[in-house]
Amino acid sequence: MQNASASLSQQRLEWLTRLSTPRGRSAKALSTAEWDAAEGLARVLRGKGNLSALGLFRSGQQWLRVEEVMCLVDEGSLLLLRDGQPLSVHAARVMLLGPQPGTAFEGAAAAKRELSISTFAALHRSGYVCRPPAPLADDDAYRRAGSPTLFAVYERREALFFDVVSGCG
Repeated sequence: MQNASASLSQQRLEWLTRLSTPRGRSAKALSTAEWDAAEGLARVLRGKGNLSALGLFRSGQQWLRVEEVMCLVDEGSLLLLRDGQPLSVHAARVMLLGPQPGTAFEGAAAAKRELSISTFAALHRSGYVCRPPAPLADDDAYRRAGSPTLFAVYERREALFFDVVSGCG
């Protein structure tokens, strides 16, 4: 019995050692963006990897939307800054999605934003490019029905002919 206990203790120690090993990526390998609350977007300061399929460009600067920021922060490929200070995943989520009474992000609007982020993340991780939909005449019908189009979805090389529609009313 003592031998089994010693073996179990050794395995437990090895497991705890593996857990304590630092994980993640070097800050030099991460893309970096600064949150701009006035714009409601994050300005890319340093792009690593292939960020060209994300965001929008204004005056030579790349900007990321909330969905893109949260997806990249969650997967560990974006270091988000606020006032020059790095934010943890939790701090970024609270800042971008947390309860903010009196704003558009409370109640049902917060649930829709979370749905939008999780939908974007699932599609992005499956290899699709998601863009805000171009205003279409029939988009008004979706809005009146309470299910606005969330994204126009494209494969990396060819356009797909569908829009992702919100399931929330």
